[in-house]
Amino acid sequence: MNTAGIIREHARFLADDRFSFWGSITEADEAGVALAVFEAKQYDGPIVELGTMFGHTTLLLASLKESVCKLITVDNYSWNPFCLPADVHRTFTKRTLRHAIKTANVSIFDGTTIKFFSQCKTKPSLVFIDASHEYADVLDDIDGAIACGAKVIAGHDFCAEHPGVQRAVSERFGSDIWVIANVWIAKSNYMGRVATQ
Repeated sequence: MNTAGIIREHARFLADDRFSFWGSITEADEAGVALAVFEAKQYDGPIVELGTMFGHTTLLLASLKESVCKLITVDNYSWNPFCLPADVHRTFTKRTLRHAIKTANVSIFDGTTIKFFSQCKTKPSLVFIDASHEYADVLDDIDGAIACGAKVIAGHDFCAEHPGVQRAVSERFGSDIWVIANVWIAKSNYMGRVATQ
């Protein structure tokens, strides 16, 4: 158990609870998520969430989407702020999402985002990126979303605390994004770009 890591995360949250920690989003971020889902409603295809963590955003996405729209949430359980082992993290998240899986057309893809995109056969209406916040990983997730034909691409943690997210999003989309609190949404002109820019 990584006690120092747990204490550090807890101290950060107590110092300023305006920011999203522990796999959650702020109330201000919810408006951005709602806009992303609204934009996606004009398209066919599932909503794909990259980075389930504990399922907080998954449940929000499920509450905002149409009931017939499938929601696939992707995680490989390699990191969490409580330093839980992967098997415990996996079980906890599945229990959190049990009702949504049964009643709201939600499913979990257990694997990496790269593995998910390699098997993606249906163009998503929305890909919501909130997995690794490292620059190269965010670029890979954006490029995967573009390559699989996602109609709307959005994500979380576009803020100074996550410079890798800001750099990757800015590199791929420039200023052609909306930012609502810490949620970013790419405007529609990214379609057709080559993923290997």
